[in-house]
Amino acid sequence: MADFRCYFLGRDRKVMAVEDMKAPTVSRAVTKGILAMVIRNALSFELWRSNLCVYVHKPVAEPTPAPPPSAHRRLHAS
Repeated sequence: MADFRCYFLGRDRKVMAVEDMKAPTVSRAVTKGILAMVIRNALSFELWRSNLCVYVHKPVAEPTPAPPPSAHRRLHAS
């Protein structure tokens, strides 16, 4: 088991929480970090092992909203 530290970042890109965790591999630590990020409602996180950043979870872009159905009909009616 390796020791990791997860820094959770809020919408303002500032650290909103820190959590120490143990995991057998980096990929398991990333999975734990993603789950903790969702629970904490954080935007992203960084995973560190000692003084080395081993993973950065970047936020997913917000989807562009679709135009209302009435606008869609007007576009294709011409």
